[in-house]
Amino acid sequence: MKTRSYYYIALFIGAFIIIYAQNDVKSNWLLLILGFALLMTGLFGVYRGIPKDKPEYDPFSVKEEEE
Repeated sequence: MKTRSYYYIALFIGAFIIIYAQNDVKSNWLLLILGFALLMTGLFGVYRGIPKDKPEYDPFSVKEEEE
């Protein structure tokens, strides 16, 4: 498995833990914190894996059309 897939797994498990802890009658704060930490770790890893390639754009360059 790639490292990015671990981030997706952490993201989904964290979201599931948070939803499960919120639906419980007696909210467990430790479970909420663990779910939130997993969720944020997963989001950070997924965000870090997105390529940052931006096309070069120079508004002052003049493009000449060939005839």
